[in-house]
Amino acid sequence: MSTLDETKQHDAGPIHVNQPHDEQPAPPYSVFSNFQKWLVVFIVALTTLLPPLTASIFYPVITLLADQLGVSITEINLTITIYLVSRIPASHMSDLSSLLLN
Repeated sequence: MSTLDETKQHDAGPIHVNQPHDEQPAPPYSVFSNFQKWLVVFIVALTTLLPPLTASIFYPVITLLADQLGVSITEINLTITIYLVSRIPASHMSDLSSLLLN
């Protein structure tokens, strides 16, 4: 039997004679265990929860902070906004450093 005869052409496409039809492909491989995958999901979910939680803690006391620190409410709002916006690129810094250092 020649190598060209090893596959038979049918309407559905080539079927290899040496490969059984009921054989399932191997499941996708991951270096992470199920626990590690869930831990990553939990950490990502937690980091998306923190900025809104921080905002809900600071906003009720803005006037008290402005009075205690002797600054305007606008300056307190600016400080909180800068903090919340600065948290967004922090999650991408590890990827950037990996790309630059490798």
